Formats: sequence, structure tokens, C-alpha cells
Amino acid sequence: MNSLLGTARAASRFVIKRERLVIASGIGLLTFGLAIVVQGAQGNVGDFAQQHAAGRAVLSGRDPYVVAPQSWPWPYAYPFPSALVVSLVAGLPQAIAFAAFMSAALALLVYGLLRAGWYRLPALASGATVAALSLGQWSPLLTASLLVAPLAPLWVVKPNIGLALVAASPTRWRILGGVVVLAGSVALFPTWPTSWLAALSALGHVRSPVFLPGGLLLLLAATRWRRPEARLLLALSLVPQTLSIADTLPLLCLVPDTLRQALTLALLSQLAGVASRLLILDAFDGRAPTPHELLATDSRVTGPLLVALTYLPCLLLVLRRRNEVTPPLDSTRE
Repeated sequence: MNSLLGTARAASRFVIKRERLVIASGIGLLTFGLAIVVQGAQGNVGDFAQQHAAGRAVLSGRDPYVVAPQSWPWPYAYPFPSALVVSLVAGLPQAIAFAAFMSAALALLVYGLLRAGWYRLPALASGATVAALSLGQWSPLLTASLLVAPLAPLWVVKPNIGLALVAASPTRWRILGGVVVLAGSVALFPTWPTSWLAALSALGHVRSPVFLPGGLLLLLAATRWRRPEARLLLALSLVPQTLSIADTLPLLCLVPDTLRQALTLALLSQLAGVASRLLILDAFDGRAPTPHELLATDSRVTGPLLVALTYLPCLLLVLRRRNEVTPPLDSTRE
């Protein structure tokens, strides 16, 4: 009898896992088509254009810190492992590479989210996801790395946000795997840390949410330090960042524990995105801004909106919970 029960449970797990694969693959295909449409409507692929140039530089044996900024108004401020990851699709035309990169990231994210059930999926309709898809951001893949164990070392592709992921889930594989990736990248290209640090020093408009109006309240997340979502919230509030709405996606995916909470956070994220765009348009009064003006205004306008409409609502949800240890986010148990 025990053997039969064990077989039934194993079969049930297999069906659940198979359904997750099918749904994630379907979302990935839809994302591929949507990314092609977005690229056609915008006439470009946003921030991914620079990533694509860096990936192509890797494939041709050139320095991405020299090649990537050539047609871009700011330096390539990502570590070399980022260019290595993008090099997997950089041989494709830019629009196709953009669609492939984003569809793979969304498929992996959905696969990880479905482990906890359907209730987390509203995050896919959030302003953070829209921003990530529009610009070709890392946040879907980074969030997936919290939920799908083999991806854990990928936090190194964007270390400021990545450190928050490590704080949320400091597993041995995440930490040591990341160190191995960094060491391997230095062996391949020994001078990249110097080039990367120089690029970071030239990057402006970087702030931590904790220093924005109402941001000090986010330190209260430390009172729930045993919970991964509380550590994630606290760390994200402390790390310097460009205050992109896309970088709040890990919170929208991991903080809610009911469908109502997920829907509420997704709606607030959409509100933050719409309000940000309207305020930015109003700031320039019809005048076309320079890229640096746009980035500075975006950071100034979007940051307070994110604190009010994403960080503080997440804090309220976290404070309602007990300060107790919960299962690992990327547990392989089905």
C-alpha cells in the first residue's frame, strides 16, 4: 500500500511539473511574439541594444566596455558575466535576440512562480513586467534565479539587485556558484573588473529607496529578518540603483501570498508606471529630452512613486506575518 501511495504521489508531482512546463513554454512563445511587436512599435529594443552589442563583442573577441558604449549615451555598467549570458543569443539579429532573451526569461520565471500555485501570476501583468519587456531588462531572469535552483548563480549579472537576492536566499549554491562564475569570467577577461568599476563611477542618478520620502520606514522589514521576502525588501531598499520600476519585479512575485495581494500589488505597480510616464511627459512640456535628462528625471520622479506604491505596500504585507523561517524560495521539492 505504501508503495502504491508513493507511486501515486510521484505521478501527481510529475503531472504538476509537466503542466508547469507546458504553461511556461506557452507564456514564453507568447512573450516572443509580443517582444517582436514591441520592437516593431518602438523601432528599437531599449536597454537591450547595448546588451546585444556587448554580447556581440564577446563573440568577436573584442572588449565589450569599448564596443557597447559606442552608440549609447552612457557606459556599459554591467559586469562581464552579463555580456557572457547575452552572447548566447547575440549571434541573432538584434530584434530576434531581444525576443529570444525575454521569452526565455519569462518562461523560466513562470515555471518558478507556478511551484507555489497560480496566485503569483498577476505579477506578469504588473507595471514592472511591462517595463522589463519594453526595455529588455534583467529583472525577469533575476527573479527566476530566486525560484529555479540551477539559475541561482545568475545574481552576478546585475550585482546591486543580485545582492538583494542573495540576502533573500543565501544558499550555498547561490553564493559559491556566483563566485565560480565571477572567477571564471576573470580568467577569460582579466581586466574587466577595472573597466566595470570605471563605468560605474561615470554612472549618475543612482540612489537607494531608503533615502527617499517614507523610505526610512522600510528598515522595519528587519523585524521580520527570518523571512526571505522581508530580507529581500530590506536589501532592495538599501542597495544603490537607478530606481527602475522593472527592478521591483522580485517584490511583486515573492511578497504576496494570496491572489488578492498579488492582484493589488500588480495594480499598484501599473499605477506607478502610468503616473511616472505622465509626470515625465509633463516635466519636459513637449520638448524632447536628452538621454541624460530623461534618466535623471525618471529617477527623480519614479523613485518616490515606487516607495509609495510598491515598497511600502510590500512592507505592510510583510509586517503582518510572523518572524519565522520559511522554506527556501528555490526548493526543489515539488
